[in-house]
Amino acid sequence: PAGNRIVIVGIGGGASVILADEFSHAGLTLPRLSDDLRQRLIDVFPTEAGRIFKNPIDLNNFETLEKFFKTMKTLDQCEEADMPRGRPLL
Repeated sequence: PAGNRIVIVGIGGGASVILADEFSHAGLTLPRLSDDLRQRLIDVFPTEAGRIFKNPIDLNNFETLEKFFKTMKTLDQCEEADMPRGRPLL
């Protein structure tokens, strides 16, 4: 990666928060998402309910793989993250 900015996508807050702490201790930064990027992520889903569009991003257990991959693609194409990382839904 070109830089040290990471955005985490997970389901539920526990694992995402632990990852955020570990990445921070390793010298990576978790940037605050711009309003524009947050809106593009929100637009992937029918509602914002049950999801948190901050960094880390928390989705819910009922997302489709299509929505997860669209979220990751949106992050991959943005200029705010050097390393989007996510855990596919089970």
